[in-house]
Amino acid sequence: MKNFKEVIIIFDSGIGGLSYFKYIKSRIGECQYVYVADNKNFPYGEKSPEYLLEAVLFLIEKLKKIYNIGALVLACNTISVSVYNKLNFVFPVVYTLPDVSSVSDLVLKRVLLIATNTTLESKFVKDQVNIHNDLIVKAAGELVNFVEYGENYKKDALRCLEALKFEVVNTGREIVFLGCTHYLHLKAMIEDFLKIPVYENRELVVKNLIRSMNFSEHKGNYYKNDFDFVDDEFYLTENKNLTFYQNFCKKYNLRFKGMIV
Repeated sequence: MKNFKEVIIIFDSGIGGLSYFKYIKSRIGECQYVYVADNKNFPYGEKSPEYLLEAVLFLIEKLKKIYNIGALVLACNTISVSVYNKLNFVFPVVYTLPDVSSVSDLVLKRVLLIATNTTLESKFVKDQVNIHNDLIVKAAGELVNFVEYGENYKKDALRCLEALKFEVVNTGREIVFLGCTHYLHLKAMIEDFLKIPVYENRELVVKNLIRSMNFSEHKGNYYKNDFDFVDDEFYLTENKNLTFYQNFCKKYNLRFKGMIV
């Protein structure tokens, strides 16, 4: 039976987008949220744009049969750049990777953009490199695996950070732009390791969501401390690592709904 209350879908390949969910929920607390972790297709950074477009279209069609969708937040930079301007829904779609050259905190600085290979190979990012005055891009897929799979990938993550630190020192980077939502779970670690500040764009995403749903700032903030106001839900796309994901559901006060089938 379809839920006739509008919901906001937060969509990612795993748990990276939970940091966006928490932030958005703190600003727009009166809405109901449905978080989808497409773990069947994790990691997105190794998938082609064509594959990712097909995956998101398939899952949204499934969700449309269950919910009245008010907005879709693609809380993953890889899929954001892969399907940008290719989705045609009646509800708004909010993407998470902004135009680097238009962000005041970045436009005049020596920026290091770290992201997955698919993100860095996208036309969107290549255009940013051409437009921005001093932008270097580096792949950091090892950090995604560390966030998603834990200690088994810590050594790989540390080697990745060492390589990034070498880049920062040798090219005089002033700020690192987190081009993958998974990296937000490691924000303090990245800042401590690289010794330069981190830029992340959750506030920009919230403002875009508020504007696209015709909310006022007052309405968006009204329930910002009330995390129990509605029953938010969590789905997977494959039956694996259930304990891992269920623990995150408890941490973020999400009701585990199982698989989308």
